[in-house]
Amino acid sequence: MTVETEPQGSRRGILAIGLGLAIAALTAAIAMARRSMEREARIQMSLTIDRPIDEVFDFIADARNVLKWLPSAVERRKLTDGPIGTGTRFEGTDRIGRGLVTHTQEIIGYEPGRSVTTRMSEPWNGDYEIRLEPTSEGTLLSVDTSGRLTGPARWFNLVPDRAMSKMFERDYRRLKALLEGEREPLAISIEPEAGSAIAEAESVMAEAEELAAR
Repeated sequence: MTVETEPQGSRRGILAIGLGLAIAALTAAIAMARRSMEREARIQMSLTIDRPIDEVFDFIADARNVLKWLPSAVERRKLTDGPIGTGTRFEGTDRIGRGLVTHTQEIIGYEPGRSVTTRMSEPWNGDYEIRLEPTSEGTLLSVDTSGRLTGPARWFNLVPDRAMSKMFERDYRRLKALLEGEREPLAISIEPEAGSAIAEAESVMAEAEELAAR
């Protein structure tokens, strides 16, 4: 009886094609990840604070107050003289993962009692607008910002904008709790997919920092 076998050359050809497809898929995935990390993200979120609008505005207009409610904020220093308004500049240091990042921010738009727009340097390279509106329940605070993350924080570019908005809302809940006199920040409900994306990005960033430190 004769047993027909596939020629060795044919098997090698199939293996070569499979390997080539795998490499092509990996290359495409890496390219997609790089594009995502270099993209410009837009974040929008809003919440209501049970405090008068003037009180909320005066508090958020002074960047030094973030030290009271933003856990990642390490230092804020006013660089310019005079009252806070258009042209006021601050220097800040934030904790990103296991490292510290120093940045500058300048107020480029200032409408007392209505809005403050700040131009940020790294790690969030972009403009950051906070708008306030009076409501029957207090003050509606809305954040609208577009920017491109750099440095160690660039890993968060892999997180969808919707999940990033949830991260911002989680932080601003601390501001809300502080201004409303709560002892503890109010809890925030994050959808499973958003929470998973946030946790994954934080894990990837931590691993990248660990590798860079070796």
